[in-house]
Amino acid sequence: MVVTIVWVILFSISAYLGIEKGIKRLSTFNMYLAGAFAIFIMVAGPGIFILNYFIESVDFLLSNYIDMSLYTNALDMEETTHIETNTVFLVCVQCDMGNVAQCVCC
Repeated sequence: MVVTIVWVILFSISAYLGIEKGIKRLSTFNMYLAGAFAIFIMVAGPGIFILNYFIESVDFLLSNYIDMSLYTNALDMEETTHIETNTVFLVCVQCDMGNVAQCVCC
């Protein structure tokens, strides 16, 4: 409850001060906070795993993007589903399965 009240007060002050003073400062603070959080996760968490998984995901996206985006399974019409015929949905399903780099294309 206290955290919510503090955030409401900060956002209210930011909105009151206007775009140049308040919201710009709040946006800058938010970017620094996000960067600090990312660095903390890389240092305190499994940083090497995150970097390796990111590289593998980007490699997978770059090497399979055309095949995944154009795949319709047109020759095997008996067993097709909506997921196979909707290629954008197929790419988003792959994104949901953990390939973080593919979220860019959804």
